[in-house]
Amino acid sequence: MGKVVIGIPVKNSGRWLPKFFKAFDKLTYPKEDMRVVFIVGESTDNTLELIQIFKEQSGVRVNVYKEQSNNDMRIGGIQLGAEVYKDFQHLMEDDDDYWMLMDCDLVDFPEDLIQQLIDVDADIVAPYPWSENHRHFYDNFIFRVDNFRFSPQHPPGEGQKHPVIVDSVGTCFLTKKEVFV
Repeated sequence: MGKVVIGIPVKNSGRWLPKFFKAFDKLTYPKEDMRVVFIVGESTDNTLELIQIFKEQSGVRVNVYKEQSNNDMRIGGIQLGAEVYKDFQHLMEDDDDYWMLMDCDLVDFPEDLIQQLIDVDADIVAPYPWSENHRHFYDNFIFRVDNFRFSPQHPPGEGQKHPVIVDSVGTCFLTKKEVFV
């Protein structure tokens, strides 16, 4: 076990948060070893209200940070991802062991997701974003191996039970604290 900080970027995420929170509440990882950090963009929906309810009811320590308005950050892509990662880095506390980034549109994931990722014992690990219900590879346009797009019909690692090295990934990932040092 170890202490896990779960960073969740949100902006106008009210439509996803109820289902995300329902799945999150089922996580079996000890609540006293988790801390949730929301980075809130300039939302115009009920995102902040839903986060407040989660904060009051979840039993998990929750921090909420307003994203700084910065027009340079709106260019997207890798540079934006690197900036967000750097921003999250400074939110880690001395006793935190892992940083986990989760998209708030994850509405179904295994109850032991955190422990599964920790058990891989890699510096950075991400689960396969495969939809069994719809039989497709999630967001295949951003998942690449050796700068080649994954095929939604035959993704790399299909049928394997070990990690596959990719160039980029979305959905969620877990990083050991040592990566930041």
